Amino acid sequence: MPTGTLTGFFRGRFGRSLRLHSGGAIASQILMVVISPVLVRLYRPEDLGLYGLVIGGAALAAVFFTLRLEQEIMLSDDNVDANRIASALFRLAIATGIAATIVLALIALAAGYGNAISWLAIAMGLAVMIAIQKVLWVLNFRQHRFAEVSRSRLTQAATSCCVWVAMGLAGFSQSGLLAGAAAGQAAAFLFLTPAHSPAESGGFAVLPALTRRGWRSIAFATPSELVKLLSIQLPLFAFSASFGLAQTGHLALAFRTVATPARLFGNAAGDVFYAHAAREEEPVAKLVIQTTAGLIVVAAIGFGVLYIAALPVFDVVFGPAWLDAASYARILVPYLFASFVVTPLAGVLTIARRQHLELAWQVIILAVGAAAFAFGHGLALPPEKMLAVYSLSCGLFFLVYWAMIYLSAKSRDSGN
Repeated sequence: MPTGTLTGFFRGRFGRSLRLHSGGAIASQILMVVISPVLVRLYRPEDLGLYGLVIGGAALAAVFFTLRLEQEIMLSDDNVDANRIASALFRLAIATGIAATIVLALIALAAGYGNAISWLAIAMGLAVMIAIQKVLWVLNFRQHRFAEVSRSRLTQAATSCCVWVAMGLAGFSQSGLLAGAAAGQAAAFLFLTPAHSPAESGGFAVLPALTRRGWRSIAFATPSELVKLLSIQLPLFAFSASFGLAQTGHLALAFRTVATPARLFGNAAGDVFYAHAAREEEPVAKLVIQTTAGLIVVAAIGFGVLYIAALPVFDVVFGPAWLDAASYARILVPYLFASFVVTPLAGVLTIARRQHLELAWQVIILAVGAAAFAFGHGLALPPEKMLAVYSLSCGLFFLVYWAMIYLSAKSRDSGN
């Protein structure tokens, strides 16, 4: 990357990779935003709220299906080893998903909730797809195949949107939303698999050596990812408990139209940052500074426009019945701004083999968020004020996260 701080972010190899990878993320989210006014007329707030909870549960389950060992794909010495790891993780995810479905089905039957088995099977199927997709992404990131991942994101979004509209017009509710999510995941998976499925077989025999080598991923990255996903889903869970599914649906729409696109672009920047920091000789601390500066510029523009335009845009696009979602989107700006700037840099902790710091951070931010909602619930605050306490407190704590990352980068550069 060039020496200029902002120039290094927007130009050069890093900038080209970011444009390639973020293109699909941006295009897919434009589709999601465009389709949202249609979805809110086809589905109820309760449908969107329950859908968000089920998808959140599937994402949580997916963490356990690979134990975050996909991190070893990026850190492996050669492509043959990386392909073997990916092949083994495919098998692990499928086997774990089947076992989890059977166990949960038996528990549901024993508890007298046999009608929930089909929903559990759908959630576990989605979890397997999510886990396999993550493995395929890392395999592509290792080889800087950002264009392929970008196209897969767009394919996934387009497929989901088509199914959502078709199922909604046919009169389906939550099941229509889940079917769209499953179809999108399958399309993305099939889009990536033919070009980049591992050529070398890496069956279950690879797993013992892989678990020894990647024990930090199992011991720290797996619980860290679990806590992270819990933290992301915390606002939905808290609103569901305090204000019911209708308000949860408004918050889910705010996340869908604002937080999710921002998070996906931030994740795209993080993927590119991780790939370049792990595979290049340039000082990692320098990359941290350059990437931070670039993300601050992007965030200032994007979230500034959001804060000013959210209410009138939501009023026109979604209708006055959804203005609560616009208010929630504006309130979330401090949290989203800080998360957008800092979270993409988290790969430093993996590269520096300091996954324990990532786990510590995720526990801290989950505790801060939970305390904020507990505080608001205890004082019987209305939804807007409770969400404001959460957004401001979590946003400020991201300064601690950035300090952890930068100091780890400096330590890694010095050979410690």
